[in-house]
Amino acid sequence: MMANPIVVITGGTSGLGQLVAIELAKRGTHLVMTARSKDRAEATKKIIKDMVPSTKLYPIE
Repeated sequence: MMANPIVVITGGTSGLGQLVAIELAKRGTHLVMTARSKDRAEATKKIIKDMVPSTKLYPIE
């Protein structure tokens, strides 16, 4: 059995980076997401968790 990959994504709180983060979450990837703003990181985390509740997402500011 293959483990889910872990991906570090930068720019994941808006635009294309956010869309990529969502798509990776849908595919079962564990995400480590860097962000300059805690508020934007939390907002993106909520969006992703609402779409894919089982995702593992670790925002880092």
